[in-house]
Amino acid sequence: MALLSLLFLLIAIFLGFFRHMNTGLLAIGFSLVLGRLNGIPDKEVINGFNYSLFMILLGVTYLFSLAQLNGSLELLAKKVVALAGKHTFMIPIVIYVFSVVLSALGPGTVPTMAIMMVFSMALAAEMGINPAMLSALSVLGASGGGVSPLAATGIIGINLCAGFGLTGIDVCRLRTDRH
Repeated sequence: MALLSLLFLLIAIFLGFFRHMNTGLLAIGFSLVLGRLNGIPDKEVINGFNYSLFMILLGVTYLFSLAQLNGSLELLAKKVVALAGKHTFMIPIVIYVFSVVLSALGPGTVPTMAIMMVFSMALAAEMGINPAMLSALSVLGASGGGVSPLAATGIIGINLCAGFGLTGIDVCRLRTDRH
């Protein structure tokens, strides 16, 4: 069954990439097929789906896609370049910090990466610099901010740690007071 699951995932990714179909919806459909093959009722498969996380990701992705489509991101990139003026060396730092803050405030790592990649590439094109550098900084910043207890990814991490009995922020630090 594990190989069939992997095959269905690869098919969903293939169809999403080459046929421009929604990979997430395909994966949900394939999970229902796999559930039926294993004798698991559809209701039980659907109950395993995290609706609150889905709504967060859907809302953030929708917001950022609107910002990209209506030209807000490109305009923001132009404004950032204009504000930087002669201090263009600060742009990578600003991209990193902005990614950390945006990710930490709620959307989490993945949606922030999606939006900041587009923004940083538009900014790099506007400045005539390597887009891979700014994109990498936006990914690193989003990953750093994603561990915030306010971010969706941070909440998932906290819940997983709590399931293993690791609670409180102090479990993440190296304790030197033990003998």
